[in-house]
Amino acid sequence: MKELFPTLIGNSGIKSILAREIADGAFPHAYILEGPYGTGKTTVATLAAASIFCHNRDKEGMPLPCGTCESCQKVLRHMSVDVIYLESAATVDEIRAMKQTMYESANENDYKIYVLKDAQNMTVNAQNSLLKSLEEPPPHVLFFLLCDDAEALLETIRSRAPILRTETLSDTVVREELLRRSPEAGTLIKRAPGRLEEVVLFSNGSLGLALDGVDPKKSERILKLRAEATDVAKAVIRGDLHAYELAAKMTSYTRDALKELLPLVQTALRDAVAIKRDPDTGLRFFAEREDASALSGSADLRRVMAACDAVTVAISDVKRNAAVPSLVLNLFLAAQQS
Repeated sequence: MKELFPTLIGNSGIKSILAREIADGAFPHAYILEGPYGTGKTTVATLAAASIFCHNRDKEGMPLPCGTCESCQKVLRHMSVDVIYLESAATVDEIRAMKQTMYESANENDYKIYVLKDAQNMTVNAQNSLLKSLEEPPPHVLFFLLCDDAEALLETIRSRAPILRTETLSDTVVREELLRRSPEAGTLIKRAPGRLEEVVLFSNGSLGLALDGVDPKKSERILKLRAEATDVAKAVIRGDLHAYELAAKMTSYTRDALKELLPLVQTALRDAVAIKRDPDTGLRFFAEREDASALSGSADLRRVMAACDAVTVAISDVKRNAAVPSLVLNLFLAAQQS
């Protein structure tokens, strides 16, 4: 039996479904790949494309994709003219331009493969423009729609393609892959092992986020984001003057900024709740137990739990596109009503 997607870390569910369908040549015309940032959605789409185009796909004993043939090399290096990536949420005009190229034959292969990133951010008009292509695509076209949450797509879009979810990884696997792939991680574990643990915790199972966390060009932004999440968690619990100053500032945040920030605040507050119940519990946000204890000790258990619940509601409000000013104000007010 062929080894399928040998370079894909984790994601055994996708390997067993997507890779097998491609190996058998019995795949649908579109897939929706959903999962948090950095969990391998683009990697899966690229490996799928390489597998479909692989020159050695029928050779016994060769993995799929083989990774060595000319076709695989082009796809894996993002140099194949028959794999087209839309790098951000596609606009109506981009969808229309894509549709004009769909009916042209593939240049070097049997298929043209379109990979639409951040599909959840497409406007309703853009999704409706795409819908016709998903309903009646040319036989040589395959779509991969990549999104954080498939529920953000129109139901008519979701009904046209199977939804496959990428998986987060364990802390152990993230740490091992960081040390294997990143020289910066090796330096960090020698110089500041606690900092590496912060990166692992921050990633929450996302290898992509973890790699960003040890990248000198990106790590400063991540450190600031963690510090901001801690500040918001404290403010939501305390409800003091600083809290209302922070709430006023956050009313001008974009929805995408809140999507990134609020889950971190939620995780920090969950650590605070957990450590109140069991001082020896494992933590998911704080690398230093003293920092979690400081947050936990700023209020009684009821207030900390109310803050955590309020953030959970705010995350839900963001997903359903509620107005940012109202959901932020509701967040800070709800936490004080315990």
